[in-house]
Amino acid sequence: MKHASRRIQSLVVLVALWATSPVLGQSVEGLTPADGVGAEADLDTQQSTVIIDGEPLFIVRGVSAYPAARRAREIADRIRSVAANEAIATSSITLEDQPGATWIVAGGSRLMGVSDADAALESLNRQ
Repeated sequence: MKHASRRIQSLVVLVALWATSPVLGQSVEGLTPADGVGAEADLDTQQSTVIIDGEPLFIVRGVSAYPAARRAREIADRIRSVAANEAIATSSITLEDQPGATWIVAGGSRLMGVSDADAALESLNRQ
């Protein structure tokens, strides 16, 4: 159990570092968790916080077809799943640049994507 906890912590740190890098330009300071996924309404964009073990990691955005709360919950589930799989080394985490998005991948499993739209909301270029 202790080994799995360390794997989760390592994976969370790596994903949080990538997801909160200047690519997204987002800060998690002052975020408050609610029911495992914190939601904040923006005028035009729905936002939700990815939370692992009660710790807010970063904010994701959603659209009507894929709401932010669902996206945040699924990203958190994927992080936990990969962290629990001892066959996947944290060193296997990579970035895959695709047309319109950059995927964060661990052991061949997609953890999350950062889209051009995500970057545009922050007035940044995804690359």
